[in-house]
Amino acid sequence: MEKEVEELKRKTDLLRTASSALSVTDSQLPKTIERFLKESEEMEKKIEKLKRHSKS
Repeated sequence: MEKEVEELKRKTDLLRTASSALSVTDSQLPKTIERFLKESEEMEKKIEKLKRHSKS
């Protein structure tokens, strides 16, 4: 049982660290990560498009 409690504490600490790094609450973290991933993907597509146009 002690092992499970320690694992729960470790995961809670990771959640709080990630939330703090992104300046959001724990409950906002999943949607914030999804938004950042989507924005990153969109930027990568724009960069690739600009690279293709600059080679023309």
